Amino acid sequence: MVSQPRQGRQVTAQMYDLSAYGCRFTAEEPFEPGAQILVRMAGLEDWPGTVVWSGPAGVGVEFHVALNAAVLEHYIKANPRK
Repeated sequence: MVSQPRQGRQVTAQMYDLSAYGCRFTAEEPFEPGAQILVRMAGLEDWPGTVVWSGPAGVGVEFHVALNAAVLEHYIKANPRK
């Protein structure tokens, strides 16, 4: 789930890439570069970021604060790629 709280917008998204510094996801609705969003990851608090690119390959987000390495490792192990 990705949201833009100021716009009251919530969009279901599929995350494909995740690093400590950002992620890539696809969604049925577009996101404009520069948009301030919250990325909701199962079992974690909403994580704020900025959309840095958007196109046919999805949406690229840079997190405002990097994910802790232990949190990132736990999330990846708990949510393996399908």
